[in-house]
Amino acid sequence: MGSNLRIVEVGNKIMQFKFSLRYQLEWVEKIGPRNFDNNLLLLCRWKKGLTSKNISFSHSPFLVQIWGFPFENMTKEIGKDIGNKIRRVLEVDKQAMQANQAKFLRIRVEVPIDKPLRRGGYFKNEEGGRCWIDFRYERLPTFCYICGILGHDEKHCHLNPMEQHSERQYGEWLKAEGAVKSDGEREKMKV
Repeated sequence: MGSNLRIVEVGNKIMQFKFSLRYQLEWVEKIGPRNFDNNLLLLCRWKKGLTSKNISFSHSPFLVQIWGFPFENMTKEIGKDIGNKIRRVLEVDKQAMQANQAKFLRIRVEVPIDKPLRRGGYFKNEEGGRCWIDFRYERLPTFCYICGILGHDEKHCHLNPMEQHSERQYGEWLKAEGAVKSDGEREKMKV
C-alpha cells in the first residue's frame, strides 16, 4: 500500500484505514476476506454518519467453491442462484468455469458471520433430480467445528457440553485449498 496508508484507532477495537488512492481501497475490498493471525478482519466502507458506536459488522465476503455440480449446470446464472441462498452474490468467477476441466463453480458471496457456515445443500436440476453440492471456503479463518460459527474454536464454543459431544457437522474439509488453474496446478491467492 505504500507509505500513504494511514491507520487510526477510533475506539471499540475499531481501526480506520485511510487510503490515498481509490484503487487501493477497491483492491482491499475485492481480495477479501482478510485474516490476521487466523482471525477474520472485518471491513466496512465508510458512509456519512458512521461512528465507532453505530458501526455494525454482520457479514464478510468469501470466495466459495461449489463442488459436486453436473458440468452442464456450471453457469453464471446457477452460480448466482446458489450464492443467493448463502446471502448476496458479489461475483461469479468466469475463469473457474472456463478451465479445461472445471471441477467446481467459484463465487464471491457475503457470508453472515453470526450464523453457522453453510456446508452445502441439495441442487435440483432441470430434469427434477437432486444432487448434493459441497461448499468450500477460500481463506477460511478460525471457526468452530461444533457450531460452525466464525470467530472461535471448539475450546471456546458457547454450546453446552452435551451438545458439544454430538457428531461433528463441520471440519477442515470446509477449507478450500485455492483455485485450480486449467493446467492442474494449485493457484494460491496473492495478498
